[in-house]
Amino acid sequence: MSPSFRSYLETLTATCAQPVFKSACEAGGYEVMSPRGSPLNKDLEFAPHHPVVRTHPVTGWKSIFAGVGIHVSRIDDVYDYEDTMIREYIMRLITRNHDCIARMHWTKQACAIWSNACTLHAATPDTHLVSGNRTGVRASGIGEVPYLDPASVGRHAALGLPMN
Repeated sequence: MSPSFRSYLETLTATCAQPVFKSACEAGGYEVMSPRGSPLNKDLEFAPHHPVVRTHPVTGWKSIFAGVGIHVSRIDDVYDYEDTMIREYIMRLITRNHDCIARMHWTKQACAIWSNACTLHAATPDTHLVSGNRTGVRASGIGEVPYLDPASVGRHAALGLPMN
């Protein structure tokens, strides 16, 4: 990604919402735990605004909010066609760059842990290939409102790696 486009993304916020979440839970008969993470999350319908580029609360590194592809209903303050272009571009970055992808090979007693602050996770539709049940338990930090520290740097800069 060009330095200019990176800088532009740092100026943007996004509305984070999953309007179909409630209807999907009802249709599937899923019981959703309550309360859901932050006290700012009200019931199953909420739509906070967060920076598109955020600072990871532990590493201090900048990252693009991976949920821009799925958990974002729109990029704020841009035209509809720009919103579509930006979100499609970010999804292509995430899904078509093999250095950004980890695939879990599930075995008995396997456990996967990741940070939702910088990771997009998706269950692949291959459950018919694996016997037994897979269970997911989500642990979320409460009170960590996403932010961008202008002094933060990306992983490459922090580790002294060359920029591609």
